[in-house]
Amino acid sequence: MKYKRAAIRYAKALMQLSKEKNCLQATYKDMLLLDSVCKENKDLRLLLSSPIVNSKKKLEILTQIFDSKTSDLTKAYISIITNKKREALIPEISESFISQYKRYSNIQEATIITSSKISQKTKDKVVKYIQAQGAKKVELLEVINEKIIGGAIIRIEDKQLDLSISNEISKLRKTFNKNTYS
Repeated sequence: MKYKRAAIRYAKALMQLSKEKNCLQATYKDMLLLDSVCKENKDLRLLLSSPIVNSKKKLEILTQIFDSKTSDLTKAYISIITNKKREALIPEISESFISQYKRYSNIQEATIITSSKISQKTKDKVVKYIQAQGAKKVELLEVINEKIIGGAIIRIEDKQLDLSISNEISKLRKTFNKNTYS
């Protein structure tokens, strides 16, 4: 992530171009695809950042992978970035574009951590709680962690609501460790 600022600028430019061309939703889907492929394939990330492989060969490989799956705007954008020898930024650009799109569309990401799978009714209650905080749409990611014993931990951006039993036990432990009778 050493080129974070450049990736943000490229993503912002792609966002503006997508708005002008009225294909923001298609570009968002393309960036989700790019992001998932880059995250799943370490070899692709290494290829993109390799100084040994020339940009022309990298563009050929990217075209073979994404040509039939992406829009014309995304293909052109990938071509421009590789011609400028900035193809190593593609994973970061896609991440940055996704976060900018979510901010623009008022989509709130949230994570709920529980000890077991929760019902749809509980998910709906969590979504309503988050929407009450001001988000239009909520993308809820469910994580199962048996170490929290019971209850739930809800994370929204940099905020965390810890209602887990393990947290309550930890608080009790701290209370009992204080020697108030000395």
